[in-house]
Amino acid sequence: APGKCQCFDGWRGNTCEVLDLLPIIGEDQHYGLQLPNHASSWGGSVVYADGEYHMFASEIVNGCGLDYWTTNSQVIRAVSMN
Repeated sequence: APGKCQCFDGWRGNTCEVLDLLPIIGEDQHYGLQLPNHASSWGGSVVYADGEYHMFASEIVNGCGLDYWTTNSQVIRAVSMN
């Protein structure tokens, strides 16, 4: 339609302002991932090296929330080929 944005794949809305995500299934899933220890994380940074993506983040351990990051955090890494 004239005057309407043509959104890239993965985006929707009148001005392509909404990320088009699939719905979460079940109460125990967060962003489609199972989190058995119900940990919080913060500050994920991704780098690409040697054909792999590496994400480093701070994970808040011991069932604590983000307000306890100074005493209950550890660095975690996730690796993906794509």
